Amino acid sequence: MFGYVKTFPRSLRRWFKSEKGDLKEVHIQQVLSGQTQQPISLEDFRLFLLNKEHTIQNLEFHAWLMDYRRKFEALPEHEKAKSPPPKESASEASIHLPLDDLLIKSDEETKDPTVFSPINDVLYKTTPGQPLRAELDSALQTFFYPNSFKELNIEPWRSRYVLYNACYTTHPDVFVNAHEYIYGYLNERSLRHFMHHALQNVRYSAVMFFYMISFFLAFQSPLLLYTTYSLHAPRVFRWPIILISFLSALLFASGRSGLCPTRALLGNRMVPHFELAEYKKFKQGQISKNKFLRRSRQVEVEDQVERKNWKRVVDPRVKKYHYEVVTHIMMFTFLFCGLCTALAIGISNEYDPETLAKMMEAMKAAGNNSTTAA
Repeated sequence: MFGYVKTFPRSLRRWFKSEKGDLKEVHIQQVLSGQTQQPISLEDFRLFLLNKEHTIQNLEFHAWLMDYRRKFEALPEHEKAKSPPPKESASEASIHLPLDDLLIKSDEETKDPTVFSPINDVLYKTTPGQPLRAELDSALQTFFYPNSFKELNIEPWRSRYVLYNACYTTHPDVFVNAHEYIYGYLNERSLRHFMHHALQNVRYSAVMFFYMISFFLAFQSPLLLYTTYSLHAPRVFRWPIILISFLSALLFASGRSGLCPTRALLGNRMVPHFELAEYKKFKQGQISKNKFLRRSRQVEVEDQVERKNWKRVVDPRVKKYHYEVVTHIMMFTFLFCGLCTALAIGISNEYDPETLAKMMEAMKAAGNNSTTAA
């Protein structure tokens, strides 16, 4: 509990400086290897890249290269010797590699089985007799050729280096530079963006509702104070400021953190937008459980059963984060409520007892006079 108090300033900075929520102890490799659970599991990450960030090709390229490297390493030594690693590493100077010299003109004969034919009828001469040539050529067509459906968003010199060296060798080191860039992008940008959304347990519509009610209540506070002060009303009429300021601060902090305290304490969440379409299909029976709940091999069977409940928060790190933020929300709420109440009740301009007694006498006399005149 004391640790939550020490991290309270961090939440304040995040709320008032629009910083994103994060779990810095979670690395991309933990997600990719299946060491995380809902709502930060590999399947959740895949759905985020597919439906929210639209960079699913980065994850698919990483998965393909890991599988391709395992296949290459399993080959006999005499087969691997046919595809030595590239002699030079990739650099910005790779943009000048003579890739066009390997281009096959459209009027040349292209029936040679060692020539692959990617999209847009772009053909390059390749070295014959190398292992895994067909699989590598298919990956080049998918991830590196211009205008392909899943082309990687990398610098031209990285792509040119891969295309040029892949004509001479099928060694997986051809992709080292491109993979380092993609892996870094997944870890430093995609994962952090994903974490910010996955750590929230309500959708954007609920956040806007929190803001709307919070601002409405915040407007009532000065209205109440103006009315009571202008009429010199007793302090008892200002006590509603406690409830108004409490709810306003609670909803504001909940909106800024994207967290509903009740859901967090119960371990539930709203299904996020990037999973909502698949969730609806799943509920309608359009997607089978076995097909949709594809998980990493490291995930236990009993965890897959738990994963069927889309609204549960399973990962212990996320639960701890939610409890921490809920503590910070309540701390902020009570501090704000206490300050507003102290100012509203402490500063008073109500009439002193003698003045109030004279006013009551005058009002009583005026009432008697009106009764007599009638």
